[in-house]
Amino acid sequence: MSYTQEKHGEKGEARTKNILLDHFVLHKVIPDIEGRDFMAELHNNASPVNAIIQSKYFQDNNEVIIRKEYVWDADGVKTDFFALLHADINSNEVLYFFTAKEIKENWRLSSRKKGSSKRIDYYVFRLNKRDSNKYEPFRGISKHEINRRIEEGIWNTDEFQNQKNIRLIKEKFKNPTQQIFETYNYELFNRIKDKHIVDKLFIALNEYKDFRRIISWRLVDKISFSQNRHTSTHYNQFTLRTNNSEILDLFNNIEIGKEVKIKKASFFKGVENANFKLNKIVETLNDNLIFKLSYQEKNVTVNILRTTEINCNCPDCLFDNLAFYQAHTLLSWDNTVQGDLWEWMQHAFMYFKFGEFKKAMDLHVRISEKAKENKEYVVFFFAKYNQRLAALRNWESNYPDLNIELDKLNISPEKKEILN
Repeated sequence: MSYTQEKHGEKGEARTKNILLDHFVLHKVIPDIEGRDFMAELHNNASPVNAIIQSKYFQDNNEVIIRKEYVWDADGVKTDFFALLHADINSNEVLYFFTAKEIKENWRLSSRKKGSSKRIDYYVFRLNKRDSNKYEPFRGISKHEINRRIEEGIWNTDEFQNQKNIRLIKEKFKNPTQQIFETYNYELFNRIKDKHIVDKLFIALNEYKDFRRIISWRLVDKISFSQNRHTSTHYNQFTLRTNNSEILDLFNNIEIGKEVKIKKASFFKGVENANFKLNKIVETLNDNLIFKLSYQEKNVTVNILRTTEINCNCPDCLFDNLAFYQAHTLLSWDNTVQGDLWEWMQHAFMYFKFGEFKKAMDLHVRISEKAKENKEYVVFFFAKYNQRLAALRNWESNYPDLNIELDKLNISPEKKEILN
């Protein structure tokens, strides 16, 4: 490595540390293994997963290269890998920030050979005239947003690894009953494989009508129609989260009110009794407390909750009818959790919807304790899982927004720009 390269590396790492050090515990990795300049760890060991941070400094239109295997592997695009690219342009510090997914989608893939070794695939970033506009959305992202995205990537990786570990454990300790169950799943997927997405959902959801009582990692097996990270559908936070474009296309071609109506008939060509099946699909999802569809690839959320004429004065219905004051007055902070724990879960969710994340978190703690005492282990799992989500949102809501704090200061715009 030349003296100039070494100095550029030090400059890039110093700027990266300045962005991340307040939010993460940073570990310098020497030598650079698997693209790791730093490992970013959440404070208090909140997750066993550490984010992999690649820090680069470039000049003019020099190339930045990252090996393909750092970005994605056999499991798919990595959710724990991030690149921070630093430069000085017109005497101003410039930063480009990329997730692994954004690198795969926007950088050029190139195969290169070093000496007598075999060819290696790299992703290549170069700030030339052709690509400069393409990279503009990744420039100048705020420090707060970078930290938020990295932490989100850590939690997503943590969840995926938990799911993968559970599958490996199940594989190791298979029993005859489990074998029968998995054979049935295999037969079900074969039965629906080539059908229209309406028929796929209708059949699968009818097989597992009560799937809100199935833990989220099992839902991936039930209704995603794929078995790797590239295509996944799972239940999380009262939302069906998917990157299966067929499911999004389906809901974009229907209108959900008191009944489900078809907007574009050509999309449903070949589907028998399409109206009946669509109403049953939405009814089953709503009955299982799924009210939204989130399409992960484009950050799109679709409301799939059917409206109803039933005059219900429960907090949830009042909230949905925008009667927020009445809904909130019905939320009592009773220390005694008893009776139907699923109703208490809805109670905790109402606190979550009102943004009272601390109360939601504390109520989930008490629900989980009661569920453990009653041996209601499915409720226990959801309460613990939602407790973590509420804790994360509670932390985020108390994390100061740097831009707001700067606006409170009586200083000039030039000084604000320096502090940013």
